[in-house]
Amino acid sequence: CNGCENLDVVGTPLFLIGCLLMAVISLWLIWRIRMEPDPLGVRREIAEALLLGSIFGVLWFVFQTTDPRNLYASGKFYWELIAHVAMILMFSIVVYRQIYLSYKEDRRSIDDMGFKALLHSEIGRQLFKAHLVQELSIENYYFWKGATAWKKKYEDSDRDEIARQFLFIFNNFIARNAALRINVNEEQYDQLYRVADGVDDITPEIFDSSIELVLRNMRDNSWPRFRETVLYKKHYMRTDSNSIGRSRGVSYTDELGISL
Repeated sequence: CNGCENLDVVGTPLFLIGCLLMAVISLWLIWRIRMEPDPLGVRREIAEALLLGSIFGVLWFVFQTTDPRNLYASGKFYWELIAHVAMILMFSIVVYRQIYLSYKEDRRSIDDMGFKALLHSEIGRQLFKAHLVQELSIENYYFWKGATAWKKKYEDSDRDEIARQFLFIFNNFIARNAALRINVNEEQYDQLYRVADGVDDITPEIFDSSIELVLRNMRDNSWPRFRETVLYKKHYMRTDSNSIGRSRGVSYTDELGISL
C-alpha cells in the first residue's frame, strides 16, 4: 500500500540515523570510562552490545535494501524482524552474560583494576598520597614514582647521571639508614647494595622487583584502607569523571613501571 511505502521511505532513514546516533554515543561512553574502575564490567557490556547490534544492523540494511526474492514486497517476510531479534539477543545474551561474568570475577582482580585506575588518575594519586601520609607509608609512593621515572629516563640519560640518580634513590629509600626506607627483602637489598657499591653494573631492570613489591604492598594494604576513608568516599568517588582517569595514551604498565 502507499502508506506502507511512505512509511518505509521515512522510517528507514530515521531508523538508520537512530542506530548511528546510538553507536556514536556508545563509543563516546566507552572512551570516557576507558580508564575508570569498572568492577561490574559496564565497559565490556557496552562494547559487546555495540558489536552485536552492528552485526545485525548490517544484516538488516542489506536485506532491507536488496529484498531477496521480493519477500518483503510480496508481504511474505518483514526484514524488521532482524532488528527485533537483535534487541532480544542484546538483552538476553549480553546483559545476562555480563551479570554472570561480574559475579564470577575474582575479587583480587577487581581490586587490582581499581588500584591501577587510581594510580593512573591525577586526582586519585593526590588523594591517595594524602592517605599514605596519614598512615605513615608515603615512602612507598615516592619510591614507586622515583624508581619508575628513573627507569623511563635510563636510555636517554648519560651513564653518570643514571648512576647519580640510582645512588640518590638507593640512599633515600633502600639503605639501612635511609630517611624514607621501604621494606625490601634481603635478596633485593643485597642485589641493590652490590650495584651501589660498584660491584655489579646498573641495569634498567634493577628496581623492578622492588617496584613490584611496593605496588603490591600498597594494593594489598594501603588501598583497602584508603577505600574506607572519607577521602575516597566523598572526594574520589564523587569527583567529576572528566578529571579522573584521563589518558594520554600511556598504558598501565608504562605508568606503573611494571605489570602486576
